[in-house]
Amino acid sequence: MKQRKIDELRFRQLSDQDLDQHIHNHQLYLSFLTNKMRARNKRVRYFAVKAGDTVDKLILLNEEKSRREQETA
Repeated sequence: MKQRKIDELRFRQLSDQDLDQHIHNHQLYLSFLTNKMRARNKRVRYFAVKAGDTVDKLILLNEEKSRREQETA
């Protein structure tokens, strides 16, 4: 929970362009991790944990983007 608040504050300081770039990067990283999880890999648990963390950050980034869009509307 504490990390979530830190991430929220950090994401609010990003410019719109940086926010879009972070969203894009997290989507690519999540795709990479899920591809690694599909293979017969002994480290699937590791990749699952990393994917969960990435999804959490991606959700926060998308929430920040939608918050900004609502402010401008």
